[in-house]
Amino acid sequence: MAVPTVGEIIAKDIFELLKIEKISDEQKQQLFQTMINTVQARVAARIAALLNEAEAKKFKDLAEAGKTDELKDFLEKQNLDLQKIVGEEAIRYKVEISQLIGLAESK
Repeated sequence: MAVPTVGEIIAKDIFELLKIEKISDEQKQQLFQTMINTVQARVAARIAALLNEAEAKKFKDLAEAGKTDELKDFLEKQNLDLQKIVGEEAIRYKVEISQLIGLAESK
């Protein structure tokens, strides 16, 4: 089986991409939540890596406190586009999953 292109990966539903669209809704929800958690962790790590130590601490404190508006303002002041970073990390994760599935199928 050929590995899908990035365009195909972006366009496809993640469950279709993984060929598991027939799993139960509960299983889909659990898997989807795991994926969301993974992308959120990647986003947080990427943002923290772009900040100095004091800024990274402030970012972590705001995120842990759930201060969404303050966090958004903080990131804007740092010239970080959260939506762009989230989108990029979600696509990277989807591509990585697709590549892993492709490798597993080729063995």
